Amino acid sequence: MTCKEFVDFIRAYRDGELAGELRRVFEDHINKCAPCKVYLREYGEIVALAKGAYADPDDEVPAEVPPEIIKAVLATLRRQKN
Repeated sequence: MTCKEFVDFIRAYRDGELAGELRRVFEDHINKCAPCKVYLREYGEIVALAKGAYADPDDEVPAEVPPEIIKAVLATLRRQKN
């Protein structure tokens, strides 16, 4: 598995949807590739922060949230509505 393939499967892995041989190959890559291991950990932290950031959808966005993150979230929400 390449690092690009790793990124393609990271969400399925975290959601428990990666099974069998593909899961084994994914985990083998994590054990051999330090940058991807860090990426997986940081991805998990970002997901956790994002889930907790909008407990109430009417809350104001904290000032320290980078504008790029806000744009990305809004673009994702627009895509989900379509």
